[in-house]
Amino acid sequence: MKIRARTRRREEPLDDLMPEFDAQGCRLDQNLGPLRSVEEIVATRESQEVVRRAIEKLPEKYRTVLVLRDLEGYNIEETATILEMPGGTVKTRLHRARAALKRLLEPLIYGGGE
Repeated sequence: MKIRARTRRREEPLDDLMPEFDAQGCRLDQNLGPLRSVEEIVATRESQEVVRRAIEKLPEKYRTVLVLRDLEGYNIEETATILEMPGGTVKTRLHRARAALKRLLEPLIYGGGE
């Protein structure tokens, strides 16, 4: 209920956050630079703030599923029950939310900041 009670805010369309692929199905990436170690990424408090802001940029229906599943620790069935939707819908939205979040966090992962 807390999630539903939050005020609505302008959201970016999810399509703008999804990775792009060429005709052969290979992912199109810009030159992101060298990959940083996980220890390097989580060592800074700024990283936590960047992740929080990136999650907030997700459209609400994707953000809600991601928060319930990955942050609150509910399983797929519990998340589906809470949101009153089929488990398949939860799985689809979770997959899309994670893909969009990964794209939003690539500058952090590859050392470019935000």
